[in-house]
Amino acid sequence: MTKEEFQKRVLIPIVSKQEDNPDFLTEATREFDEIILLAVIDKEDLVGQFGFVTSEIRTATQLIEKIQAFLESQGKKTEDLIEWGNTLHKIVQIAEIRKCDKIALAKQENQHFKQLVKQIEENTNKKIEVFSITIPTPSKEHSPQ
Repeated sequence: MTKEEFQKRVLIPIVSKQEDNPDFLTEATREFDEIILLAVIDKEDLVGQFGFVTSEIRTATQLIEKIQAFLESQGKKTEDLIEWGNTLHKIVQIAEIRKCDKIALAKQENQHFKQLVKQIEENTNKKIEVFSITIPTPSKEHSPQ
């Protein structure tokens, strides 16, 4: 077996657009050698906050680049993927094809997110971990005028 086959991989789907939170990234990648960042361009998924519509490709790219810069500064090996298709199917497909040990998701408090987690669990045998993160709200002192 090669060294690559022994590396532990985590898939981080970019579904909330809040995955650039350092606390989330640190926790989600703690025990992993390789981190796969996945953004899905899902033109059919316009309900809720999952995936990226076509007009958001640039946003997805910028967010992934920001996450990669943070993770690489922490000594982590990253790979980014931007896929077209159904968000759920692409998460499951990439996790299986890339032999990921875990799928890490930043928790969202909405029904769409709960449904996505349930569907991922039903469609894969991969371990799924949902991390609660606190997204700081801008204070009035620092908010743009």
